[in-house]
Amino acid sequence: MQLSASAHLGLRPGGFARTQPLEHLDATVNSSVMSLKSSVGRLDESPIVDVFDSWDRRLGLLWAHVLRQQEIRLDGRVVELGPGFSAKIGHGLTEMGFHGEVVLVEPNDDARRSAASMYLRLLPQAHVRTRPRFLRHAGEPMQGRVDLLLANHVLDDLFLSTHLSFRDSDRLFAEMRPGRDCSDFFLQTWRRILGDPASVDRAIAGVVDDLVQHLIAIPPGCLVMNQYPSWRQGERDLGVIHEIGLTTLRLLARRLERDLSRPVCLRRLGDRDMYWLISVDPDVEKHRRTHS
Repeated sequence: MQLSASAHLGLRPGGFARTQPLEHLDATVNSSVMSLKSSVGRLDESPIVDVFDSWDRRLGLLWAHVLRQQEIRLDGRVVELGPGFSAKIGHGLTEMGFHGEVVLVEPNDDARRSAASMYLRLLPQAHVRTRPRFLRHAGEPMQGRVDLLLANHVLDDLFLSTHLSFRDSDRLFAEMRPGRDCSDFFLQTWRRILGDPASVDRAIAGVVDDLVQHLIAIPPGCLVMNQYPSWRQGERDLGVIHEIGLTTLRLLARRLERDLSRPVCLRRLGDRDMYWLISVDPDVEKHRRTHS
């Protein structure tokens, strides 16, 4: 499927103002990806949940590398969007020795409880809180500064949720547990969505609009998001889902620069089509340069 939204983006990694250099991550990403591919190739021999836990830990190391380059406060405040049933970012914060406040924003009740349990175990020195709704719709406004707003592979989920009622969305995301195959409901929903290219473009724009409004309401010191293909989706001939996530990421990068005047670094790292978006608040960046 050719996404018409991608045709007019025209974004190139070199076209963005750079934050901290990330070239040294390529070798780390390649090593982790090759290790993951090796593990996936042994699924019949290994407990599948153990394989995915191993991937979470490896990706956590990448998160730690990226965040260290941003000189974050280890006693600061982190907000993570949509952790689901995993703790990839949690593993990264653990690797760094983070001991500040972590706010997990997760709409699904089961996923929220699961993520909170994992983060409390991984980060016993941190203050872990949860919220059931994304930031602008959380009811109770978030008070105080947000040092880091983080999201791991969440864009396709945000896109998918725009096509579902709350009840159907809750049902679908409750099934997205490590090691589980794509459910029939998931496959049927995506095939229905992909049958209407115009709605795909509208939903991409809607997701980006919502994220931009979040950032206006609660501007984080640093925003970090990533996007990479899901091998399970690829097995089901749904690699286009990654294209949608990547198009969303690129459009968000453009909007951050154009509408919020935030410097953006968008980089492809490694050989698994893994992209990272990093955007540092201009005042934070100015402070860094003054004190470097």
